[in-house]
Amino acid sequence: MALSVLLYEGILIATSALAAPLGLAGGFLYGFVSAACLSGYLHLLGRAVDKSRLSWDDLRQGFLALLWDVMGLLFALWIVGTVVDMIAKNAGDHALFVQAAYALTLFVLLNPMPELISQRRGGGGTTALLSVSVQFVQQHWIEWFLPQLVLVPIGAVLWSALSQGSSLGSLMMTALGLADRGGPSLLWGLLALVPLLAALHYFMIFRGLLFQELATGGWRARAFRTRTRAR
Repeated sequence: MALSVLLYEGILIATSALAAPLGLAGGFLYGFVSAACLSGYLHLLGRAVDKSRLSWDDLRQGFLALLWDVMGLLFALWIVGTVVDMIAKNAGDHALFVQAAYALTLFVLLNPMPELISQRRGGGGTTALLSVSVQFVQQHWIEWFLPQLVLVPIGAVLWSALSQGSSLGSLMMTALGLADRGGPSLLWGLLALVPLLAALHYFMIFRGLLFQELATGGWRARAFRTRTRAR
């Protein structure tokens, strides 16, 4: 499953090259393909968290499995982001504060969104997804964020060491560009991606399992039920 990220990133790199000369139409094409790749990864993530055996059919079906949920969410974020940008442009010296507040709000309230979509717990439609995400954060913010805060610095250090702030796509292009220097250089460039992909993979699996645990009750609910039975 971790290597599927390479596949999706390769698709996006190829799509970007094809869409660049197409102007606005190319932008829509790239957005659609991005949503399909994200759908594919979230589908595989949900199957992995459920401990289901993954097959090539999962890889193929994943592009459409969660496509409309992903597209609906991305469209809603695009609309809200456009409004926030307009506000920021008219905020003068407070523009940076407006953008930072918006980014922080998204990070907190929509943090469990990948798990909601991949585990199909959001009900129907984008509005339901947003509502359930906010409710989940309100109910489980301590148990949800605290374990991740322990792991995030490790991931940040690894990302900084490997990519020095570059995107995964840039890192891939750099690695592939080493082909001109010979096979061994290319091999080492590609191998440099393995720790990053492994860390990303296991972090997302951890999040998925944590979300599954909390969504089905969590330790607070179990402690309450235990005390109730003891009485």
